[in-house]
Amino acid sequence: MTASTLEIARAHAGVTADPAAGLLDRYSPGDCFFFASARYTLLAQGVFAAIPAGDRGTLPGRAAQALRDAEAAGHPRPVIVGTLPLDPGMPTWLVIPARVHWAAPLRPGPPPNRIPVAHAAIRDVPGPAAFRAGIESALTRLDAGELDEITLTRALHLAGLTGTDQRELLRNLGRNDPCAHLYATDLPVNRTLLGSGPVPLVRRTGDRILVQALGDSTGRGADPATDRRLAAALIGSAVGRRRHALTVDAAAAALTPHCGELDVPGQPSLICTPTRWHLSTRLSGRLIDPTVSSLALATALRPAPPGRGGSADGRVVEPTGPFGRNFHRSAVGWCDASGDGEWVVAGACAEIGADQMRLFTGTHVVAGTDPDTELADTSARLRTLLTALGVDRQA
Repeated sequence: MTASTLEIARAHAGVTADPAAGLLDRYSPGDCFFFASARYTLLAQGVFAAIPAGDRGTLPGRAAQALRDAEAAGHPRPVIVGTLPLDPGMPTWLVIPARVHWAAPLRPGPPPNRIPVAHAAIRDVPGPAAFRAGIESALTRLDAGELDEITLTRALHLAGLTGTDQRELLRNLGRNDPCAHLYATDLPVNRTLLGSGPVPLVRRTGDRILVQALGDSTGRGADPATDRRLAAALIGSAVGRRRHALTVDAAAAALTPHCGELDVPGQPSLICTPTRWHLSTRLSGRLIDPTVSSLALATALRPAPPGRGGSADGRVVEPTGPFGRNFHRSAVGWCDASGDGEWVVAGACAEIGADQMRLFTGTHVVAGTDPDTELADTSARLRTLLTALGVDRQA
């Protein structure tokens, strides 16, 4: 067990410390929450208490009260786990589990030796041509000068599923990137939200916070020279940097009221996974009020989005359109009674039901966005999910 994991286990006295692979083996949709990073692995089982529904603005206070009530009722060390949807029409799913288990980071296993998912049909929602047309339409609206950014979503719908093994999907995503944050969480609609993210949305430890603002990405090169060229093109992209600056500015605006110290680098940097380069900015700060929890920070960083008409800061998220209500771009994570915790954004993710699944990804359109580049990038992210599913199809 690593030192960081030991610190987490000590901070959560009363929970068990188990082998990480064993925790994944014990994960079962419908009664569990799974979260793994390069620092630790977490499995939560059962429901001790649910966080009551209510206004998003009062959620941190209601959650803190629920944790205090759980402690008073005899829970040895209560933790809140679950999902904060970005879609204002979807309910939050936050519970205090009956049992919490911690372990060292999950180690990648051998390559997959079987296809975890079989399906009867798969379709794009919208199709590639319609998604590209949507980007062009968004650029026309941006040219009018009323907005700075429009977020669009693309999905694949798999129907007639058989043999779905969500543990294998998590293992395969972990093999793709051993340092990724893996998550699988129940949803209040008899589905599971599952996926991986390269960095945390927010991590709180004591009065220190870390926020990783993520921007554009590109695939890795097959040889060192190509890899360096792709990385240089990504960090040198004027469109990508402008798009990323909007994300960083929004994060800084959300954090400033809570931080006495906040370090916001003036320039982005590059981080990489085994398959992709990402534009990234690491914001770090110190809280003014130590009672501000990781859940409160995640709520501030993922406010309900504006509607089609835009917002005061010039950003807009398109309505759900052909997707119906969904949990794409939700925050998934955990928060303990001290306020510590970690949350990740469900960017490229899967919503899994009994016999169907929807894979989601998206793009942020700004002036100068190239429709063909965005179509290729979303296709690459969907292919990562399809590969984890064992589905051989070009997205």
